[in-house]
Amino acid sequence: YTVTVSCTFNDGTTSHDSAPPVTVTPQDPLPPLAVTAVGGEKRATLTWEHIEGEGSSVTHFDIEMNPSQAAAQQPQLVVGDPDSRSAVIEDIIVSGLSSSFRFRVIAVSSAGRAESPWTEQIFVTDATVPDDLVVSGTNPHVLDGSSNNGQHAYNSVRVESGARLALINTANILEETKWHSGAIVLRVTTSVVVESGGELRFRGATIFCDTFLVKSNGHVSGFAQGYPPGDETSQFWPVQGSQGTYVPEHRAGGGGAHGGIASPPAYPGQGSGLVTYGSLKYPILFGTAGGRGPSAQQIGTPGGGAIRIVASISVTVEPNATIETNGGAEYMKDTPAYHATERGESGRGAGGSVLIQTPLLVVEGDIAANGGEGVPAYRSSMGGSGFPGGGGRVALHCGQIQGWNNISTRGGFLQGNIEGEYW
Repeated sequence: YTVTVSCTFNDGTTSHDSAPPVTVTPQDPLPPLAVTAVGGEKRATLTWEHIEGEGSSVTHFDIEMNPSQAAAQQPQLVVGDPDSRSAVIEDIIVSGLSSSFRFRVIAVSSAGRAESPWTEQIFVTDATVPDDLVVSGTNPHVLDGSSNNGQHAYNSVRVESGARLALINTANILEETKWHSGAIVLRVTTSVVVESGGELRFRGATIFCDTFLVKSNGHVSGFAQGYPPGDETSQFWPVQGSQGTYVPEHRAGGGGAHGGIASPPAYPGQGSGLVTYGSLKYPILFGTAGGRGPSAQQIGTPGGGAIRIVASISVTVEPNATIETNGGAEYMKDTPAYHATERGESGRGAGGSVLIQTPLLVVEGDIAANGGEGVPAYRSSMGGSGFPGGGGRVALHCGQIQGWNNISTRGGFLQGNIEGEYW
């Protein structure tokens, strides 16, 4: 549009119009800033900031979400007050116990639209109020992937002394489809506590909570819960060349690899995994298995499992307590039924993955993703002894860490330590 300017004096006379006319082109508004979104029970609360630019004034704000639950080409919510800096989206449809969404705010004027960036992903939960879970007694309490798409929610979780909470799919191992830490998701509103003598066992699990505490002599374990041995499971392995194979000249199985290779320096490449895989900063994958021994019955030991712990306040591991995803070793005590009890000549599994995200991590016990240990030298010579597994991966995204010396990703015991990686 165009504008002409004239002047009216005190005596009532008027000047001539300005010439030539001034042409004004409306400008798009500035985009909203500092958009945040907080998930709740079937709702999301958004806040933002906005500064008026030199263009046309904002008439309203549109709010969009991804994935969208609005009709095609329509915003999820229209905020009609241009002075508003917050909004609540109600009645969000949730799949299972929770669903993830991202949001953005769009400033709209007569001239055009200006979009904010998408927010970080947030979770919107079902309106069901979760219960407290207390695990006691000698019979394991199992949370598996057959219900709620593998998602479970509680207000708090406590594993008492002598009890076990198992986050392990009950399906046959060959039917598994999620070979990573997202296989089972446990969302806890407040705290997770593993008491002295209690155990939280997992294969692949992610745990969200406020505080995560493993008391003295308590254990959080994915020992030998990773990739299984055998050619029939090779389609599940992350990369070819990471798993161990049989070494005829030594009558022993090679170790599996993950964050570190599995071959001892004195015997490079003989049946052991030589290809590493996975992410240094965000490890979520299992450790691979070792190779079989001289007979078909001496199948290799599995690698370690994978766990991700996201605690909004803190993670604490007290003295003599553990969070570990070590690979399978010689004595396979208390592992799934398809593992043999002792495999002196079978290759050992690689360490798995530990990923912890929290403002404060206190480690007085141990956090480990070690490779499975080979048969100690005093038990036998190199021939007839299983090769050790390679080290796994540990990543710690923490504002403060107390206890760096208690974190390990070492290779198996026999004939050298092949380190994995931690970050």
